[in-house]
Amino acid sequence: MTFTKNKCSINELLDQGEKKKQKTSTVQTQDLLQKKTSLCNQEKTEVIKKPITRIVINYDVGFSNALYIRGRGANLSWEKGVVLKNIKPDEWVWETRTSFTTCEFKILLNDKEFEIGDNHLLSYGTTIQYTPKF
Repeated sequence: MTFTKNKCSINELLDQGEKKKQKTSTVQTQDLLQKKTSLCNQEKTEVIKKPITRIVINYDVGFSNALYIRGRGANLSWEKGVVLKNIKPDEWVWETRTSFTTCEFKILLNDKEFEIGDNHLLSYGTTIQYTPKF
């Protein structure tokens, strides 16, 4: 029986000088396979993280209010806003690892009142920080 995990089969691991020790108890063999599989996984596993795109808003919305974002691109919509995460009394954050080519957005107070001014443009993998005007 052959098991494969992350491109390293158990037979490959045993072939590295361990086949002659087949009389080893099951527990010892399992320990050996775990160690070798762990080493194999470390060598062959690559972690690729996508960049974070982040918008940081500095604005004190007052008690029981929230900031939202609407837009086009980066899984945003002009029809329904996404609430920003409140970090500090006057700091709100929206972030995504979703890749996109173009994105434009506006911040809203309570998903009803749009900020004043033109839409903001956002590039993938960048951070924008500003204070909106309502």
